Amino acid sequence: MKCIPVDELPYLKLVVLIGENVKEEGLYTDFKKRMETASDQLTVEWVD
Repeated sequence: MKCIPVDELPYLKLVVLIGENVKEEGLYTDFKKRMETASDQLTVEWVD
């Protein structure tokens, strides 16, 4: 993916892509694929 300068962003841990036929490799992850397997349960954690 040429539009994201990952070489210039040394602290970047993840690039989330939204679209069809996303190839997950290296820093790139497929949003739709991850949301399909995500839990629908949420626990609120209050912070002071």
